[in-house]
Amino acid sequence: MAVTSTWSINGQNVKSDVSDGFIKELVYRVDGEDDGTKTKYRATGSVKFTKPSSLPSGFIQFESVTKTNCIDWIKASLGADRVAAIESDIATQIGLMDTPVEKLGAPTAWG
Repeated sequence: MAVTSTWSINGQNVKSDVSDGFIKELVYRVDGEDDGTKTKYRATGSVKFTKPSSLPSGFIQFESVTKTNCIDWIKASLGADRVAAIESDIATQIGLMDTPVEKLGAPTAWG
């Protein structure tokens, strides 16, 4: 089972400061898909950013920010361990969907 995880941004929920375009919050989605079974699972979350007292020299103007910039900022904010945990959980959930270890429901003899 090889699971591919794809990170994306919910563009409708990019929260920014009107005065200077500083991005305050990003909502992300991680879509996982098993390359063999094509089973899919999704995780979502958000990251809030604290605006510094003065914007850094490398500040990117709002209209020049790319989705890749945002995904990089999200991953940096979450940290490598959390990113790996999210992707691992997605793979685990897909594995459980493909090979369940529990079932729900009463015995058929109950009628």
